[in-house]
Amino acid sequence: MSTVAAGGGRHGWALARRPLRGCRGQLLKWAGWGVAAVLLLRAVGVEILLLSDVTQVDASISDGQRWWTPALRNPWFAVGGVAFACAAFKAGRCPSS
Repeated sequence: MSTVAAGGGRHGWALARRPLRGCRGQLLKWAGWGVAAVLLLRAVGVEILLLSDVTQVDASISDGQRWWTPALRNPWFAVGGVAFACAAFKAGRCPSS
């Protein structure tokens, strides 16, 4: 998992550091939009699953875990999705002088 996080951090850094040009820039930009979508869908999807009482299917999720996961862990996926969306949006714009 730490390799995925490091790769995501490097991708975010590449998006935010300078305006992207050419084919590589477009690829990084569209990948940034994809990462943003996946992170936001994950945050919303897990919220819905945990709050809609899906524990009849899986009894390994306790009531305490059902509370602290949406409160403490899922917001970071939403924040990451918004951050990637902002970086991808800014990557396509001309730098201000």
